[in-house]
Amino acid sequence: MRTAPTRSKWAEFLDLEIDPASDRPLFQQIYLMLRTAIVSNALSPGSRLPSTRQLADRLDVSRTSVLTAYEQLIAEGYIAGQAGSGTYVSHDVPQAMAVATPPAATLRKASRRTLSQAGQRYMAVSTDLTVTEHLAFGTGCCSIDAVTVEGWRRISAQEMRRFNPVNLGYADPTGEYALRNEVAQYLRAARAVQCDPEQIIILSGAQQAIDLSLRTLIDPGDPVWVEDPGYMATRAALIAAGAKLVPVPIDSDGLMVHEGIARAPKARAVFVTPRTSSRPARSWPCRAGST
Repeated sequence: MRTAPTRSKWAEFLDLEIDPASDRPLFQQIYLMLRTAIVSNALSPGSRLPSTRQLADRLDVSRTSVLTAYEQLIAEGYIAGQAGSGTYVSHDVPQAMAVATPPAATLRKASRRTLSQAGQRYMAVSTDLTVTEHLAFGTGCCSIDAVTVEGWRRISAQEMRRFNPVNLGYADPTGEYALRNEVAQYLRAARAVQCDPEQIIILSGAQQAIDLSLRTLIDPGDPVWVEDPGYMATRAALIAAGAKLVPVPIDSDGLMVHEGIARAPKARAVFVTPRTSSRPARSWPCRAGST
């Protein structure tokens, strides 16, 4: 079943620019810019385009030039008109056609400086952390059954009824104090960790916590012990931070400290999973965490 066209107005924010000094006709420049945006998915299927009059005013060209460009795009199947509604990007874009080359002015604006060394390291490991589909007995995802979803909806509705305009402002960067206090109490009771709410920071997930720790503690080139095998996302974060990974084998009691000392006696840090490893159905004694 064909999806109804959306009324997205993102096309209004598209960076379109013509080159008056170009030998290419104005209508062809407009056609090429829009076709490039559609094929590259900068304009996704169902996106609503500006009217010909609006686009002509925006580009400071005659409406005839825009009409001619739109007519060519319609003829080739890139866009379609909806009577009384407007013009939309087609859901059946002819992907087999060659991607148009944008005008030189657009290419100049699209250029960017070379990434830093840290940025290049992040790019090198980012493809290793792709999100996979939810599978039975999979790790790293919460329950998404109908009962759980309905529970979250109910709780969210209750909280929204107590919503205060102050919630739209900046909050405590370390997290709500009440939540940090509950976490501290849990750690004292369940993990025998003596800490105060002021020592706790609420983050969006383990990766943000690891990244913040690395920024604070690790310099490029510092040797760091990591479990082998271990949590792949931690390895990726360490590589991106420029750390020197020192794989240390594990046994039934956890990370083998004597092996770590033999391989890198002056390691700057040790990344371990103290209670439950990232591999399913495996628990370690508490003393493994003390290493």
